Amino acid sequence: MAGRPGTLRAGSPAVRVAVLAKSLVYVGGDLGKTEDMVHLKELLRELGSGGGQANRLFFLSITSHLYEPAIKNLGASGLSRDDNGWRRVVI
Repeated sequence: MAGRPGTLRAGSPAVRVAVLAKSLVYVGGDLGKTEDMVHLKELLRELGSGGGQANRLFFLSITSHLYEPAIKNLGASGLSRDDNGWRRVVI
């Protein structure tokens, strides 16, 4: 049964996007400071994983001279550990 124009149906692309959007989190910080990455790690721990795996995708829209410190500090803070789900970095 088709829904009326403008209505959302369970499983529709619009519903899936809305569900995804609710799970996105923006956190500002200095990628050159390990303590800012530790703050991010603590925030992610607070958000939790609901008891399951905690897959993480780090989307970094940054300039090339920040690649190295960003990856270094993600590692130094323990955010790159994949013992409870996969980890990915998109630059």
